[in-house]
Amino acid sequence: MPSRETIGRICDELQVPLRERNRFYLAAGFAPIHEERPLGELGAARSAVEDLLAAHEPYPAMVVNVLRAALHPDGLASRLRNYAQWPAGGRHRVPLCW
Repeated sequence: MPSRETIGRICDELQVPLRERNRFYLAAGFAPIHEERPLGELGAARSAVEDLLAAHEPYPAMVVNVLRAALHPDGLASRLRNYAQWPAGGRHRVPLCW
């Protein structure tokens, strides 16, 4: 039976999204630790992303690709001076698949 810490470390290494991590915790008998919120509760962050996507129509996928390139550990993230200062959870909250 893995500990909560072991599950967290494995998920970190495998870059498992937070929502999926909750499923691992539940399967191991632990309560989920990552809060899930409806999209409507994202407020200003959701509005900003929607505005950005609208500004890039008819090619909104470009925004996602730029985010992926900027935040991927093997991409531009290694060139960001303050990347290590970003909260680890914050980097994983961007809904991207590596």
